[in-house]
Amino acid sequence: DVFDGVYAGFSLEIGQMDKPLITSNSSDVITSGSVFVATDSPIGPLYLGYGAADDGNDSLYLFLGYPY
Repeated sequence: DVFDGVYAGFSLEIGQMDKPLITSNSSDVITSGSVFVATDSPIGPLYLGYGAADDGNDSLYLFLGYPY
């Protein structure tokens, strides 16, 4: 089957720090979310994901292989 070994997911997160360790970070509530797709490739797992927060930070990531 075409979709054997294909996975997808998402996350939703919310957080706040009363005293941020980095002073430029806001102590306001920050919400974020991410989405990803993954597959079992012949050379190991392959993940592609994207995440973004309401404070403007975002991230795109690609991972190939087994973590050791």
